[in-house]
Amino acid sequence: MPRGRRTAVTLPTPQEEDRNARTTRGRKRPASTALTLEDSVDERMLQNEADVWILGDSIPYWAGNYAKNAAKENLGLKDVSIAWWAERGLRWGGFRRLIEMQVLLSFPPSIIFIHLGGNDLVSVNTVQLRLLIEQEIIYLREAFPHTVIIWVDILQRQNWSGAIRGYRPIEMKRKRLNRLARKIVTSSGLSDIIIPDIDAATAFFRDDGVHLNSVGLEFYLDYIKDAIVKHLGIRHV
Repeated sequence: MPRGRRTAVTLPTPQEEDRNARTTRGRKRPASTALTLEDSVDERMLQNEADVWILGDSIPYWAGNYAKNAAKENLGLKDVSIAWWAERGLRWGGFRRLIEMQVLLSFPPSIIFIHLGGNDLVSVNTVQLRLLIEQEIIYLREAFPHTVIIWVDILQRQNWSGAIRGYRPIEMKRKRLNRLARKIVTSSGLSDIIIPDIDAATAFFRDDGVHLNSVGLEFYLDYIKDAIVKHLGIRHV
């Protein structure tokens, strides 16, 4: 998967980023400061002509941060623009809020990646999640009939906080929901699926057992990059 030797990028932990946000909240941003992934909708609309949208929860959020800190926001792909629109803690119930302005005002992207649902598994039943996913995929497909929608499987975690019945039932539910989501996405039209070879037994996780460490993020970003190359018909650089 990873091609050649890479220099690891150190990311702040979720706790460190929250602390930084509290100390800078309310201050005027210098003109030279780069946009963060959680900027306002108006600022995100600066990317309204992006070729690729990457949507979802904290997994793509931290992947986007990692790519940006490595100065590879577009994953080293020439003439490809990527909009990293992900949000920590996002659930399917908040997906429409995340994307609605982009759908209304942006040019149709060539590819949309969706990685979402891990935060729902403990608290929302499978039937409700299936209906939410169907609803939002229909919404995207009606808005962008010629866009390739790519489902990225919900990853295993080393622990599922709040899982009253233990790890195994949530893991079974995760597998079932991934199967349902793959079917929903692939039956919608132009589509693809990504099943990352990242599981709870790998050394790809931070100490919290939920978020990917730098090695895991490298693997994750390789899957994203390979899919972009595949569907846009471009060469690796």
